[in-house]
Amino acid sequence: MLISLITVDNIQGRTHIVNKIGSIRMLIYKSIIPKENYTPSENINIIKSILNNPEINDYMIGSNLSVEHNELVDFFKTKIENKDIDSIKLNLDIFVNKINILINKVERSTEKSIKSLEYIQKFFTTLVIIFGLYAINNLYSRLFKPWISLLDISRSIKSGDFSKRFVVQKHKDEMNELGDSVNLMSDSLKEMYMNLEQIVYQKTEALNQKNKYLDFLYRACKKFNNEQYSCEMLAPLTQELIELTNIYKVRISIKDYQESDSNQIFDFGSLNRPVFCENSHCNLCFDKDKPMIENVSSISIRLKDSSNDYGEIIISTDNTSPLNTENEQLIITFFELLTQSLAVFYKIQQDQQLLILKERNTIARELHDSIGFVS
Repeated sequence: MLISLITVDNIQGRTHIVNKIGSIRMLIYKSIIPKENYTPSENINIIKSILNNPEINDYMIGSNLSVEHNELVDFFKTKIENKDIDSIKLNLDIFVNKINILINKVERSTEKSIKSLEYIQKFFTTLVIIFGLYAINNLYSRLFKPWISLLDISRSIKSGDFSKRFVVQKHKDEMNELGDSVNLMSDSLKEMYMNLEQIVYQKTEALNQKNKYLDFLYRACKKFNNEQYSCEMLAPLTQELIELTNIYKVRISIKDYQESDSNQIFDFGSLNRPVFCENSHCNLCFDKDKPMIENVSSISIRLKDSSNDYGEIIISTDNTSPLNTENEQLIITFFELLTQSLAVFYKIQQDQQLLILKERNTIARELHDSIGFVS
């Protein structure tokens, strides 16, 4: 735009210069036409003033036409100025031809400047278009495209998908720094999300395990209160306890605290049939396909309350996989239920025996009174 303004400013006034120089032709022709009371010196003076006009001189110097202009001025001074009409006529064609040459050069200089202005405008228009296309492409690749990618990543993160990544370019601009920060944020959220999922999974598993424990204890309590102690009753519960707690085997010894010689022994989880088992068709208390473990330790638990001792539990465990706190609590609770059930069972037996004794005493007393009455 600056170059165009300079060029246009240089072109301005050239039409006026051409008109001024062109008017010399008309004036020189008027000077040779005889009229009454007319002298050619009037037009000659006007031509002289035009040729010596400072504006025209400055223009000729600026347009590199000083040589042609000076030749015209010299020819005018030597051949036209202060000459009679006949002399002027004799040199008229040469003078007019020099005027035409000068005007032609002024016009060509003007056309050249206009052509240069056209080339400049075309060049810079093309340059602006190229720059515009480059700016649009650069704006798309470095702003709109990364922005679309960031929006897509944000939607994926919102839906819980942390797999999408922002491709960081070599040039470190604001969008790439933002994308790098989004990648770091996505990694942090992914790690936190996975940790939360792991925590939720562990809590859920723990709750499911506790529900299994509670359900097992509920069924065990129900069986203890409704059924007699036997291998058929204890075997399923003990086998389930072995599976829940991952113990190796369980040996239960129940004794009648009123009769010290009366003992019931149950052995569950063995590889072979126990020696005391007389039922050759029953396979409840042993598992011949069970793998053998050499490094086994035993834990003894007494079945007793504050007043009586009802027997003993011997638990065999694998030393390579010790019991955790939850499993120990389940085993203790299970055998506490068994102890309470034994206490209730023996209390009921004791009450029944007392009731029988009372009935016997009543019958004996009635018989004694009847015999005495008969006598």
